[in-house]
Amino acid sequence: MKRKRDEKTVRAEYGLSILRLCLNTSDFSIEKLKEYAEKLNISKEVDDILLEKEGR
Repeated sequence: MKRKRDEKTVRAEYGLSILRLCLNTSDFSIEKLKEYAEKLNISKEVDDILLEKEGR
């Protein structure tokens, strides 16, 4: 039986997947990325991804 996930979780997972793809695109600006994250209410997750990417 599949576990039902709430809308916020699904939206956040979907948004993070898109943002990870955007980070790998050379012409995507960080400002646009942060703006999109704010709209999805996932700014903390995006900041974590950015810090992880900087650490590489």
